[in-house]
This record gives sequence, structure tokens and C-alpha cells, in this order.
Amino acid sequence: MMTLSSHNSDCVHETGGTPEIGREANLSMEELRSNALAKTEEKETTSKIAELDLQVAELKKELARLDAVANSKGIDPPCWYDEIEADDGRRIERAVPLFDVAVFDNHIVVRDRIPPERYAKERAGLPIGEGIFLRPVSDPEFREVMRPIRRMGKEDRRIRPYSCVFYVRVWDKTSPASKERWKQATEITIGNAFYRETVRTEPWERADDG
Repeated sequence: MMTLSSHNSDCVHETGGTPEIGREANLSMEELRSNALAKTEEKETTSKIAELDLQVAELKKELARLDAVANSKGIDPPCWYDEIEADDGRRIERAVPLFDVAVFDNHIVVRDRIPPERYAKERAGLPIGEGIFLRPVSDPEFREVMRPIRRMGKEDRRIRPYSCVFYVRVWDKTSPASKERWKQATEITIGNAFYRETVRTEPWERADDG
């Protein structure tokens, strides 16, 4: 009886040790899975970092290219331009005007122009209605209407990937005694919105719309 009891006790002891071994094995498998997952995540993170580094490098190249373009064109070049050949054979840019503008003693008149075909879509997207054209416009109204156009080209860079300013042709229709008015209108009212060229040889009344 004593021998049997001892034998049974040994059997119970041996059988009771099996779950402990299983738990250790399970823990080892969990550790392996955890380590494998950690290594996979590490590889994915490293790959993503490398991809982001590449994107950053490409963006830096693009910014450098745009800076070079802007520098070659000068500070805030005209938004619209034609490429022409200079006398020395170089290719240069000639500004394409957006509007014609006449300054009178007490008001301003804006005349729309037909844009070159390549700029037609951009012209259609400018925030200006037909109601501003060919009627007397006060200086404050002119500034209010034209300010968003300047902002699109210069601050927001929605016309070009660099800062640019639209260009207009301007006629002096003020009386001889109102040249201070002419100076104020061209330098401040118009000048704060556009680059400008004063037209002296072409009459306002017969100016070409093209």
C-alpha cells in the first residue's frame, strides 16, 4: 500500500508539471511573435522614414528650382508675359496687360482686354465682374475691386508658383490743372494694385482692345 501510494504521488507530481511547461512554451511563442512584430514595424517605420526623406529632398529641389525661376525673373515679375527675342538674341519676357485704365479728374475708367488664348482660363478665374468696365469708378471702388486680383498673384501665388503682379496700360485724361490728381491715382490707387505703363502715343478713345 505504501509503495502504491508513493507511486501515485509521483504520478500526480509528474502530471502536474506538464501545464507549467506548456505555459513556458506559450510565453516563448508570444515573445517570438512580439519580437517578430516589433521587427516588422521597425522595418516599416524605417521604410516610411526613407520615403519621407526622399519626398523632402524632392521638395527642396523643387523649391530651389522655383527660387531660381523667381530670381531670374526679378522680384514680382508680371503675371502675364510674352517671350520675345531681344536685339542681342536673348529671350526676354514682355509684359502682357490685363486691363486698360484711364484716369480722369474725378474718376477712373477701366476697359477690359481680350487676353491671349493661353491666358483665357486664368482671366476667367479672376474675381472681377463685367460691371466694373467702361463706367466711372471712384478710387476707393477701384482699390476694393482690384485688391483681390493683386492678392491672387502676389501673396497667394495662385497665378504662378512664384509671386507676380498683373500689368495695366494707363492713359492720362486729367485736365492740365489736375496733374497732382494724375500722380496720386497712378502711384497710389493704380500702383498699389498693378504694374503700369503710361501710354502717350495711342489715344484712349481709339486704343486697340487686342
